[in-house]
Amino acid sequence: MHNVSRSQFYEYKRFFQEHGFAGLIDKTPIPGPPPNELSAETKQRIMDLSLKHPTFGQQRIADQLCLQGQVVSASSVRNLWIKEDMETRYKMLLKLEGKAAGEVGFELTEQQIRYIEKANLNFRERHVESERPGQLLRQDTFYVGLVKGVGRIYLQAVVDNFGSLALGNLYTSKKPETDLDTLYDRVFPFYLTHGVRIEAVFTDNVLPSVASKEDKKHSWLRPHWLVY
Repeated sequence: MHNVSRSQFYEYKRFFQEHGFAGLIDKTPIPGPPPNELSAETKQRIMDLSLKHPTFGQQRIADQLCLQGQVVSASSVRNLWIKEDMETRYKMLLKLEGKAAGEVGFELTEQQIRYIEKANLNFRERHVESERPGQLLRQDTFYVGLVKGVGRIYLQAVVDNFGSLALGNLYTSKKPETDLDTLYDRVFPFYLTHGVRIEAVFTDNVLPSVASKEDKKHSWLRPHWLVY
């Protein structure tokens, strides 16, 4: 036999003696876990620590695990985050919020609550319940980014407390007037089309003087509440 080493020959011979001609047929390799695959226990420790400290970066998570006796590279932490769809801070907080809502007995710390409230307008007023659409809308301003040639872009978002329906407009300013423009341009026509009455809007930016100039029907229950 040409181009066959002595050890290969005896390996082929053993296969033939044990399995006949079927033992000489090339077989598909059996897939196995990658050599650097993290164990299920290690993955769970990374997940638990990441959700406990949702603002920690991948290197800090790896360092914390090292202090606990678990050596994990920062890239391994990052790869796991990507697989679990939690590689950004916003996604991490969404994952944490989902765990708090779906896991019985899991309670958020005060620090975790503050982080989620900054990222999620709905969660900030989670204790406020609505019985029907339009009973309470919440409005806030978010910075989107900087566009070359345009400037800073802001999102005026309005969320229905009942079903988390969101409507919004983009602006180059965050002045109080943009709040009212969003309500009259986007929100009021939508609810009017569907025959739903808006009863109250909770907002941060609309000034009483601005609201009174735009619509005399608005009354103020207290600062930041528009009651219709």
